[in-house]
Amino acid sequence: MTAPPPRRRRSWLLPPALALVVALTTGGGPRPQQNIHQRGWVSACAPPNALPFGNRDGEPRGLRVDLAQAIADRLGVALRVEWVTESVQRRRVGCDLVLDVFLDYHALKDARVVPTVPYQRSGVALALRPGLGPVERLEDLPKEARVAVLVRSLAQAFLGTRGYRVVPYGDEEEMLAAVARGEVDAAAVSPASIGWHNRRHPDLPLATAHVYEREPELAWSLAVGMRRAEREFRREVDRIVRAMVADGTVARILAAYGVEHRLPGAS
Repeated sequence: MTAPPPRRRRSWLLPPALALVVALTTGGGPRPQQNIHQRGWVSACAPPNALPFGNRDGEPRGLRVDLAQAIADRLGVALRVEWVTESVQRRRVGCDLVLDVFLDYHALKDARVVPTVPYQRSGVALALRPGLGPVERLEDLPKEARVAVLVRSLAQAFLGTRGYRVVPYGDEEEMLAAVARGEVDAAAVSPASIGWHNRRHPDLPLATAHVYEREPELAWSLAVGMRRAEREFRREVDRIVRAMVADGTVARILAAYGVEHRLPGAS
């Protein structure tokens, strides 16, 4: 992601994917299906240095890129990746597809982005230090537990009001390393970050508590966002996403990064 690359997911004050959606509003006009098939490619946004989500330098390419590639393959066109740093709202982003948009219909409508059917349930989960547990609900976490949170994040505010001892960090990777070392008892991070951490450290995996399933403020569904385009294109991409969920393609792509596929509405 010369100068050091930007770190990923510093705050959930504005969800990263939604911040990216806002940036898309200045990216030009609609991209109808005919234009995409005529030119022979479709574009998708991804972060350049933020595994498991995106990776500009070689393999693996990141789950957002792999999901976008699967969509492009079924559209019968090539994929062009637009590398976008999530912490910076660029004035012009030329993307047809945005992976991992939060399914907030009002915000997406204001941003002129149309979502597909949701393909993944996610939220703020807890990575637990070895020996701590079992934790299934937030109430199962001892009040004296030290919980790593992203500074100025939704998780910091939410857990703080619940009386937990929050320890602010600037990066999810640092938070997970602190849990593994026993410096904190838990970390409030995305399930995808925990899965990727465990894939890279199979000798000492961290348990995941999907506490967001019982905390609506910490939960959301993910969809593919499409810029305003012809209705038939939107329908085709939506059908493709539905098929990828049904035939296990989404699950296989996520599993390659250590991420569990959790269907929206399932707990």
